Amino acid sequence: VLANSVIRHWSRRKIGRRIKETIHIDINTPPKVIKNIVEEIKDMLYNNKEIKNSKRRDDNAFTKQKEAKIIQDLDYYGIKDTLLVNYLGASEQSKDIQVYCFSKTIQWDEWLNIRQQVLLDIEEIIINNGTTLAIPYQKIKVERTI
Repeated sequence: VLANSVIRHWSRRKIGRRIKETIHIDINTPPKVIKNIVEEIKDMLYNNKEIKNSKRRDDNAFTKQKEAKIIQDLDYYGIKDTLLVNYLGASEQSKDIQVYCFSKTIQWDEWLNIRQQVLLDIEEIIINNGTTLAIPYQKIKVERTI
């Protein structure tokens, strides 16, 4: 039975490299600003033609039916359109947002350029919202001994 079965090799993609980043934002950033940043990052990714996502589809009923078959085929070939942007909470030094999506390319150099542009766009969003990326620091306590 196993020899006659179709087996999917999920780690073998024909298209789509994953972009998974945790963005560390200044710890003093207010919740309202965090919410705006998350929404703006989502919008930026949904509108980026190099990022695969399911929201950029025609509303035509025929097209949707046709795309349902295409989506199944794409899934078979390992193409993912998952796009997630979520606030993870505060850590010791930052407030953290996770970005998880897939590029449309598997080419390493193209993927690096897409990832770089996504990260630069995210940094611009953060700056435009009046905050900054978190800067790691370490506290050192020095005591005098006599």
